Amino acid sequence: MWFLKKPPSSNKRHLDGIIWIAADVHLGPEGPKTALGFYEFLDDAAQCCDTLILCGDIFNAWIGDDQIYDPDPWLAKALQELKNSAVESRSI
Repeated sequence: MWFLKKPPSSNKRHLDGIIWIAADVHLGPEGPKTALGFYEFLDDAAQCCDTLILCGDIFNAWIGDDQIYDPDPWLAKALQELKNSAVESRSI
């Protein structure tokens, strides 16, 4: 019966190990407790998982060209925490 067969997957990506996913964090200057909780999550992820996937809405702000070279203090801290937690960084 053709309708019982699972269609072939178009997803060619295979990730081994423990995978953590984060989304809708909404980091910004008005949420210091959210930021601290997220930084603790990043520390735990660096120690406990093989892959961390950040799906979207990590920041509660538009991060444009004006923020790249002279970020606000809260953004500089968030970017540094992300860099510190990344053992290996890659795009999928």
